[in-house]
Amino acid sequence: EKTLAKINIKKNKLEIPEFVLWKLEPNKEILIILNQVQEKIKNTQILEAKKLYSYQALNELGFSNLTIKLLEKLAEENLEYRDAYIVLGSAYYLEQQYQKAIEELKTAEKIDYNYLPTLKLLSKTYEALDQADLVNDYQQRIQKLEF
Repeated sequence: EKTLAKINIKKNKLEIPEFVLWKLEPNKEILIILNQVQEKIKNTQILEAKKLYSYQALNELGFSNLTIKLLEKLAEENLEYRDAYIVLGSAYYLEQQYQKAIEELKTAEKIDYNYLPTLKLLSKTYEALDQADLVNDYQQRIQKLEF
């Protein structure tokens, strides 16, 4: 029995390469992630958003290298798409490529200076690099925005 059939997803609606779907062993966590992305995709008509949601799911499923390649292309095509840079930064973070993560997150920060998810991931990335001063700077900004 094929994995894709077991997962029972509408593959034509997802922006996830089919070969990835064939590799997945269906379990509860994978099904939850794929169902969540299908729900998000169902509620938008914007192709870039569909791609972003799909790529974010890929990242969560452990395909961060593939996610990076796909998101780099999406970011190139949509230079002001903040969320593409955030998910790309997250994928680099998961790969422990912290400097590249910072570059992408700083681009997202330039697009939307006070967006909390960007600031939180920047703080987390600087923490991984043991840069306490920058962690503190971002934590202060985050606190000001949250209160």
